[in-house]
Amino acid sequence: MQIIKIDTDFTPETHDLTESSQQSSAIITGSGIVRIAVRGTHAHIKIGYNPTATEESILLPQDTVEYFQIRSGQQVAFIKHGDGNGEINFCAID
Repeated sequence: MQIIKIDTDFTPETHDLTESSQQSSAIITGSGIVRIAVRGTHAHIKIGYNPTATEESILLPQDTVEYFQIRSGQQVAFIKHGDGNGEINFCAID
């Protein structure tokens, strides 16, 4: 079993997915790794400083978990893709 240490400098966030681009808070992480989980529907994400997600951005399929390398302080923009309700969660990894 792999043990993952949560970075305590960033409080995990969960947001409802909507048809408009939204952003996470600035993600502070010592390792530069963020865990992103999507539940209920597909989502598109874009990582950067003040990013805007579109349907051309990275697609995360419904009910998946992925890890991304980011620069500490960047944000993740997200937008719903498809029908139904869903949510997205961000967690910094130490």
